[in-house]
Amino acid sequence: MELNLHQLEIFVCVARERSFSKAADQLSISQPSVSIQIKKLEDSLQLRLFERLGRQIFLTREGSAVLEHVKKLTDIVANLECDIKNLKGLRRGQLSAGCSRVPSATLIPLAVAKFTKQFPEAEIAIKTGRPNEIEQWILSNDVDLGVIEGDPDSALILKEPWYEDELVLVLPRRSRLLKKRQLSLNDIIEEPFLLQAPWGRPTFIERVFGQRGIVIKKPVTLGSREAVKAGVAAGYGVALLPKSVIDTELKAGTLRTKKIHDLDIGYPMNIIYHRDKQLSLSARAFLEVLRKQSAQLRLSPLSHLDHKEKSPSPA
Repeated sequence: MELNLHQLEIFVCVARERSFSKAADQLSISQPSVSIQIKKLEDSLQLRLFERLGRQIFLTREGSAVLEHVKKLTDIVANLECDIKNLKGLRRGQLSAGCSRVPSATLIPLAVAKFTKQFPEAEIAIKTGRPNEIEQWILSNDVDLGVIEGDPDSALILKEPWYEDELVLVLPRRSRLLKKRQLSLNDIIEEPFLLQAPWGRPTFIERVFGQRGIVIKKPVTLGSREAVKAGVAAGYGVALLPKSVIDTELKAGTLRTKKIHDLDIGYPMNIIYHRDKQLSLSARAFLEVLRKQSAQLRLSPLSHLDHKEKSPSPA
């Protein structure tokens, strides 16, 4: 059996478009050429890859199995081409990453600054989104890697612990709860509890509370973390937020925090990437920058860093 890379590329395109004519347009070749190359590939594999139902074409069961292997192969070839371009160095490498809002506003800018200082001509693109969006970007190969809070849902995605932020109870500056000598979980679940809109799946707080059987009695769902902070500052309720994202408000005195004696929840940040993806040289270099940051953070937890060490301060 001899495999032709050009035929495999045509096969992937036809499978994606579900059309010989659309694949021909995408590849800028004639439709008969597409049909001939698919026929040659089927003859070489001794398998039927497509079947027609009326005017539509569908992958056969064998075709679907072949497609999974071919996708891996084409990814390897694409990464090889990228690595070959980077053999002179990472100066002209390309990198894309997806990051959730907390790390995008705190430590990712520092990681990007360190990376671009080492490789000033490298192209880097950071997309900010919710954890479920970032997972989808990784699964669809839109980004090389990601940083999210909590664990990924898909078994196709691997994770590396990055750091753990401190989750704190956030209160209005004149909250009556500040006068209590000791706060318990029961004290706060009776209060109006401000949450971000879940957008596709429960928030990290909701997932943790659900796992522990904790029921929020007066949930108030707002559109964003900024809206939650503004709502608490205005006296509409309480919230649990990563300490790193309220640094500015704490310094300004618009928000206050207080420890809950019977609730100790960390806010884990994880680096994630597709288990089958061969990371490019640029992606591996950026991953190494993140790993070095992780080692530094384990020595100095984020919640205990002073203002100079956290510069630039979180937005």
